[in-house]
This record gives sequence, structure tokens and C-alpha cells, in this order.
Amino acid sequence: MMFSFWQRLPIQGLVRAIKNNDLDPSDGSTKQQWRERLEQIFVRFVEAKPDYKQIRYIGVAEGGREIVRIERLGEDLGIVAVVESRLPQKDTATTFKKRFPNL
Repeated sequence: MMFSFWQRLPIQGLVRAIKNNDLDPSDGSTKQQWRERLEQIFVRFVEAKPDYKQIRYIGVAEGGREIVRIERLGEDLGIVAVVESRLPQKDTATTFKKRFPNL
């Protein structure tokens, strides 16, 4: 069976860590370690896709808080991971409400 790019992301480890006081009980990885792994994957993905300006992973907990966001700053300015403290909650965003009306 062939797996897509999205199925290979370390999402389950991140979810386990979030649900268990920021520590994944299956391997001892912290939430921060899982975030950094996902950030690295997203950075590489955006590097390979010049038309992509941003990629985000938004959790459903806390009303749709962004967990990871990568942004392309411009043609030659690079790609950065947004610091966790600057990631907003998306529950008031129209698209989030349309996509998840029961949250």
C-alpha cells in the first residue's frame, strides 16, 4: 500500500503528547519535540513548493488553536516557523467555523 505525504506526518505523536501533559507516553518525546519534527517537514515541503506561502496544522482542542505554522517570507527572505506563543486560536475564523460547525 502506498502512503501519501500527509499520512506520514508525525501527527499522532503530537496528539499523544498534547493529551498527556506534553509528553508522548509511547516514546517519551515531548510536545515541543513533535512540533519541531513537524516544523522541519513543513519547511522542506514549502521549500519544494515555491507557490506555497504558508502551511499550518490546526488542532481542534481549545477552539482550533494553531499548533504549527510555517511561512514563506518572500522570494529571497526564507521560510520560518512561527513561535508557538504567536499562534492564534482559530475558533472565530469563518473558515474554521464552516469546516467544524459543532466545535
